[in-house]
Amino acid sequence: MIWTVQRRLRSWGRVNQVLTIAMRYGFRQARDLLHTARLGRRRSVPVDAQADPKLRGKSAGERLRLMLQELGPTYVKLGQLLSTRRDLVPAWAADELAKLQDQVTPLPLGTVRQVVEAELGAPLEQHFTDFSAEPLGSASLGQVHRAVTTDGHKVAVKVQRPGIERVIEDDLSVIGDLVGLLEKHRVLTDKINLRQVYEEVADQLRDELVYTIEARNAERAAQTVEPEEGVRIPKVYWPLTTSRVLCTELFEAAKLSDPDQPPDALRVDLSQRLVRFALRQILFDGFFHADLHAGNLMVFPDGKLGLIDWGQVGLLGRRMRDSLDEIFVGIATHDTERLVDEIVAMGLTDDNADLEAFRYDLTRALDRYLHLSRRDYPLGAVLARIMDLSYVHHIALPSELPMLVKVLGAVEGTCLQLNPDFDLRSELEPLVRRLIGRQFQPDQIARSTLANARHLSRLTQALPRQLANLFERVDAGTLVVKVDTDLDDPGRYLVHMVRSHSVATVACGLMIAGALALGTWPLAGQITFLAGVLAGLGLLLSVIRRPQP
Repeated sequence: MIWTVQRRLRSWGRVNQVLTIAMRYGFRQARDLLHTARLGRRRSVPVDAQADPKLRGKSAGERLRLMLQELGPTYVKLGQLLSTRRDLVPAWAADELAKLQDQVTPLPLGTVRQVVEAELGAPLEQHFTDFSAEPLGSASLGQVHRAVTTDGHKVAVKVQRPGIERVIEDDLSVIGDLVGLLEKHRVLTDKINLRQVYEEVADQLRDELVYTIEARNAERAAQTVEPEEGVRIPKVYWPLTTSRVLCTELFEAAKLSDPDQPPDALRVDLSQRLVRFALRQILFDGFFHADLHAGNLMVFPDGKLGLIDWGQVGLLGRRMRDSLDEIFVGIATHDTERLVDEIVAMGLTDDNADLEAFRYDLTRALDRYLHLSRRDYPLGAVLARIMDLSYVHHIALPSELPMLVKVLGAVEGTCLQLNPDFDLRSELEPLVRRLIGRQFQPDQIARSTLANARHLSRLTQALPRQLANLFERVDAGTLVVKVDTDLDDPGRYLVHMVRSHSVATVACGLMIAGALALGTWPLAGQITFLAGVLAGLGLLLSVIRRPQP
């Protein structure tokens, strides 16, 4: 109890410190919130009060980026993650936040040794015959060292910074308090679901602190690689891996970001390998590397492509993958209407959302993309434009989509650097043919039919509750009804609606029961399923033939 109170007091002290720093960077809302936090009420101050004169002339985006760098590694990570959420932050902020880089001092070898020995439970020399003093790379959460195991394997050992978990949890507590303060005083809440963003960022940061999650991601990716893809994923050495130490195969290859890399003879092949592997992961596996910048791509002398650092991955559920199928088919077939309908259907709206304006602007952006050359309007640009439009029109897209946009933009940009003639749309065409073929496979049709039947069944099961709520509102006198004066016989249509729901429920039940019975009683299952289909077709025909009100 005492520790909790002390932590809360420390957190609020840090909240005041963060707001004071934000004031120095010229953010007026922080000044108002600071006075609110201290005095319990709003009291605005002059715009330039306590602002650092050295920052005058810098844009709001630049000031935001510099402020996050000063606040520390957790805030840098926060900014990096927000830079991918163009549906939640304005374009000027996303563009600047994308420039954030970890700026940390490498840990001394003595500190690294202490962490490794504490995690592995033995002296360093018992596991490694060689362990480099200088890290291969350093970041805010940890750093990587070259090493050789006692059985002669060359490995890369990632070691977490001691105490970083406590630092991040304390910072997340402060950020949570700041979010609560912003929500209380309705700052930024008209554009952003602050609590949702905070929870997403917090979950992702906590996952990155658990190195066994990254190890499992790498192992899962390696299991899906086909030999002809020419892609390598580092092997995980599990006996030398814990939540704070990760030991993987060392790739003796050049980074794609190194000067003079890759050789000209490999550039076209590497671009094709990268985009085909990334698209295959996204469209067919629903599991993909979410941080495909050039520093995480390795080039082997034989032309193979290595992918390292699997701490950030994207996971796509079945519904999201179905939506992506529609989007990519729409891109490949230049079907603007199909694209717009699917993107609008994916969005979550609030009271301020303007769907018609979003649809109009989206149609213009997609039509321009589909009819211009990829050199004039690459896919990454149109995807960023979709994110920007969703922010402007208050449309919150599923969190998987911004991550996907980031990955596709990075892949397209890297491939264009490797091969100026690269065209992502041409790479999509063979995959889209596979997608269309997959949609008409019997098992896919059966799965979609059952999914739709279950959804319709849930809707019909919810009907009694919805009717009860309706009658409660009638009794309370809170029901507002808009009457269409052209409707001739509302009672007749109400009866028809209830009857249709009943038939739909029976049809769904028959199809689901028939599908479940196929494995045990094939003939009975087929008859039952067919009966459900016929009932559904009969309902559809009655709806089509019935005159509209």
